[in-house]
Amino acid sequence: MFNFEPGVAIWTLLSFAVVLFIIRRYVYPPVQKILQTRRETVDRSLEEAELKLADAEKRAADVSQRMLAIRQEEERILVEAREKARALYAEQERRALEEIRMLRKSREEDLKKLETGFYERTQKEFTQLLMQTCERVIRGSLTPELQQKINDQRVTELERIDRM
Repeated sequence: MFNFEPGVAIWTLLSFAVVLFIIRRYVYPPVQKILQTRRETVDRSLEEAELKLADAEKRAADVSQRMLAIRQEEERILVEAREKARALYAEQERRALEEIRMLRKSREEDLKKLETGFYERTQKEFTQLLMQTCERVIRGSLTPELQQKINDQRVTELERIDRM
């Protein structure tokens, strides 16, 4: 079992007191100093981190505002470009329609000239055929007055047919 020996207990207590004195006198102050330095370093690091975080948040807000301004400018430029495109399209369409109208008018005038020329040539040929036919029917040559009378009647008939 357990035997208590007073001499061992005294020497144990005395050894403990000496070790405690040595630790308290020589070990504890440098350890305390190291811990204090470490604590100050950590505090400074935390303060720097907080400053950097605040700066980062400020920069993030600034970047966010810039991005918003850029998006707004982008939207404004797009709207402006669309409006310019619409105006350009409308102008091109107007020009194309005007050109089509001018071409149509020119073609109609050309067609009218061709039609008039055709009618004139047809009238001349028809008049010649009519005169030749009349001369064959009466077996002789027509006087200029009779030719003019027949021609006037034919023109009157053609004008009446034309009006229909």
